Parts: sequence; structure tokens; C-alpha cells
Amino acid sequence: MDQDMDLPQLIRSCRATMRWTQDQLAAAMKVKKVTVYRWEHGLATPSSDNLTRLILIFRIECQKKEIGLWFLNRLRSLLPEPHHPTPVLTAKQRKVMQLGAINQNLRRVASAR
Repeated sequence: MDQDMDLPQLIRSCRATMRWTQDQLAAAMKVKKVTVYRWEHGLATPSSDNLTRLILIFRIECQKKEIGLWFLNRLRSLLPEPHHPTPVLTAKQRKVMQLGAINQNLRRVASAR
């Protein structure tokens, strides 16, 4: 199989290798058949959740059929990198947070008396 396949070709090829119909893949993915059709024809792109499901389904089926797993790495490479932005606070926001923490501590001390 070609190492440089694009995502639609990859999905179609994996499904065909497993000898599944679009209906069978759609049922396993819990999506409509038209969704699988759109993925395979480049009319839509699977979400990262659906890409993850594809990887899991293809891995399980490939292990059952002892098919090479080269395309799983290719699918994984298409998953977006998780992005966890660090919140940037303004000086005013930091001051408000500090005052809130101080007020909370004062209330705690006052209620302990």
C-alpha cells in the first residue's frame, strides 16, 4: 500500500482490506452511511473523535485478520496535536484573583471565631 495516501484513500483502503461495506463501517462507527461515503470521497473530514474510533476499529479488525498495521500509524499522524493553551491573565485579572483569595481567607478566619 502507498505510504503517501491521503485520508479518503486511507479510509477506503482500510475498509476494503477488511472487506467491509460502507454500511458495516458506518454501523461500527455509529454514523450514517453517507458520512462514511463523504469521508471516502473527501467531501468531509472525520472529527478527531471519529479518527480515534477509526483507529480503534481498524486495529481490532486488523489484529483479528492479521493484516499489516502500517495504516494505523498513518491515521494517528492525521490526528491533531492536543492544544492546551496557557491562559494569559492581565495584571487586573491577577489582582482580582488575588483579592478574591484574600477575601475568602478573611471569611474563613472570621467564621472560625
